[in-house]
Amino acid sequence: MKVYLISTFLAGINVPCKDRESITDQCERKCRCKDGDLVTCYRVRKEFTAMSLTERRRFIDVLKLAAASPRYRSDYEILTTLHSRVPSKFLHHMPQIFLPWHRWYLLEFENFLRQIDCRVTIPYWNWSSISVHWTQGSVWSPAPYGLGGNGVLPARCVIDGPFRKNEFRLPWCVGGGCLKRDFNYSCSLPNLEDTCNLLMLENFTMFEKAIREQYHTKFHDCVGGNMAHHATASFTPEFWLLHGFIDKLWTAWQRKSLAHQFEFYTNIRFTLPGSDKFPWEFLDQDSLPGGVRILYE
Repeated sequence: MKVYLISTFLAGINVPCKDRESITDQCERKCRCKDGDLVTCYRVRKEFTAMSLTERRRFIDVLKLAAASPRYRSDYEILTTLHSRVPSKFLHHMPQIFLPWHRWYLLEFENFLRQIDCRVTIPYWNWSSISVHWTQGSVWSPAPYGLGGNGVLPARCVIDGPFRKNEFRLPWCVGGGCLKRDFNYSCSLPNLEDTCNLLMLENFTMFEKAIREQYHTKFHDCVGGNMAHHATASFTPEFWLLHGFIDKLWTAWQRKSLAHQFEFYTNIRFTLPGSDKFPWEFLDQDSLPGGVRILYE
């Protein structure tokens, strides 16, 4: 599989700066100035509903362009299909795989999107403040800066927003057709107290199981439609917001100490499915493959 090395692209490195100054470069990375050069640059991943409408629309437009443009569509389909090619029992039911594999996957997809627009990072959605009313979140706005709403009968196609029927299609390799959602309105997502308790856990096994089963699986099932099926989930825009949030929570847990950061995966000696990378290569958000640094805002 093609490896996306946009992470080595140093756009903005010649932006004038003063020593020890913090500055944002052309690709909207947060950098530090040293001897007139930008160093220690971080990509900033933001909470979707806290982003400016311009930022939200930029992410949506680039995602749609990647899926539809002849220039990018082949690579888009290779990447999005990869998730469904790896059996779900490996990706979602093995503690050795779930967190580092999806962190690698986020990075690969983000590298790809940044070839189209280097200002784009994958956002996350922290739904915990509206857990019971998650279906009313502005994420589902029909405006150009939202993902559109629930699907409608009979086929459960989304008919509003940027990803509406006839405006956005799934690839033919998974059957084509419209983006589908089937909200379970009785479904409650983890709330702020749940999230606080999650991050307070000291036992990694308990933390990993809770984030995988209570945050990850429940969101897939609550949204329904394409998100509820392993074969099609990665073709939905909400997939990336979910996994951005999962990765942000893991990052927050890791930041508690070095022991938390490097727990468990350092002893695993097999590469991640579909990749030539080892799980331990994705334990430090300050030093990811390709020299990437990630900061969650």
